[in-house]
Amino acid sequence: MTPCCARWLRWGNGSAVLRGALLGVLLVGIPAALAAPSSKPKPKTETKLSGFAAMLQQTMEGHRFARTGGPDQPAAAAMFDQLVAGDFGVPPLSAVKDLAQLDRVITAACPKLKPPSQLVKDSTPFLLTGKFDATTVPPGGTIAVSAPSFAKLELPMGRFLIYSITLTGAKIAPAPIVETRGISLDDCRASGDALSLVDGTKTDATITGQGLVVIGGEPVWVVTARVEPQVGVTLQPLDRRLKNYQVDDGWKFLSVP
Repeated sequence: MTPCCARWLRWGNGSAVLRGALLGVLLVGIPAALAAPSSKPKPKTETKLSGFAAMLQQTMEGHRFARTGGPDQPAAAAMFDQLVAGDFGVPPLSAVKDLAQLDRVITAACPKLKPPSQLVKDSTPFLLTGKFDATTVPPGGTIAVSAPSFAKLELPMGRFLIYSITLTGAKIAPAPIVETRGISLDDCRASGDALSLVDGTKTDATITGQGLVVIGGEPVWVVTARVEPQVGVTLQPLDRRLKNYQVDDGWKFLSVP
């Protein structure tokens, strides 16, 4: 399979330094030797779910999955096993009317952090040119921001503020980009980030949904996709401060035919 989605933008030392390229994959082809299938599917329940929670449950049920590509970290399989076992929740993100309002949410919580609007401004030359060292915006080039939303989480390992925005107009992606960032409220530091493409994007696979999920007490951005007749799930942890997670463009799991 060819690349279909994206590696995320990362902070460097808590600042808005862009270090990743939008060149990774959401799902990758099955290598010659797959890891052992991860888990048995979770038995069906009568729980009535909606939104992304329902999409996630539908993707997981009736399938067995194998880890594909990327660093072979025990944390990846362990987190996916928790997801399959049902040890997760899907907290809602609260929508705000515009980027300025999201800026105010972030600044009120952590005044010294760069607000989302500044981070978007810092990354715009790259988003419009694909060049890491770009410092100027091409004539007429703009990045539009939509769908700003956020959630505050009280978890056993700490308090987090997670926010998500959609970036339209980037020349380095085939569709609008969903950018999600995590902030540890206990020390007001960036804790993790993730990139995807908007729901419905069709490349070698179709993105069927994405959202904030708490798996085993950890905040994770989860993306589901379908590449007939298989389905896939990508996990992008949003708390990587002390764990040294090597996530590249996400921990990917593909259903076993």
